[in-house]
Amino acid sequence: MMTEYFVYSLIPAGKVRLGVDSSEYADLLGVSSSIPGEFQIRAKGLKPSVGSSLILPLKGAKQLSMAVTVKQVEPLITPLGGWSAACSGPNHAQFDIKNAQITCDQCHQVTDLEFVDFDGNTQENALAGMQAAGWQASAETQICPKCKGLQ
Repeated sequence: MMTEYFVYSLIPAGKVRLGVDSSEYADLLGVSSSIPGEFQIRAKGLKPSVGSSLILPLKGAKQLSMAVTVKQVEPLITPLGGWSAACSGPNHAQFDIKNAQITCDQCHQVTDLEFVDFDGNTQENALAGMQAAGWQASAETQICPKCKGLQ
């Protein structure tokens, strides 16, 4: 399971966030991956530092983003202010994004949740996605983050 690479945060299309807790963005020019787990990010604007995280929007996702770790950064000749970063991330080139409606067992609030189904084990991947989004989740019990905080 690779849920550590996914962040429940909306990243505007065409942008890359410079860090998990950052409010700074750069313009995303492109993402490529020819080797599983290795990503080449091209962007324009504020440059990340080696060892930091970049948060990228996942194509087709509404609230799910991917975090990659910067290994190397180099300036681009064009466009002015452009840079290229070699990054490490999940060992997948494509992600099967699924949606589920989840009901909290305590407050009965229904929530739409996106998650990545890595290997066809949808229930296990949905539970991992719920836990990454702050839920207390098992096959028997689902408690939303709000009610979890009241326990």
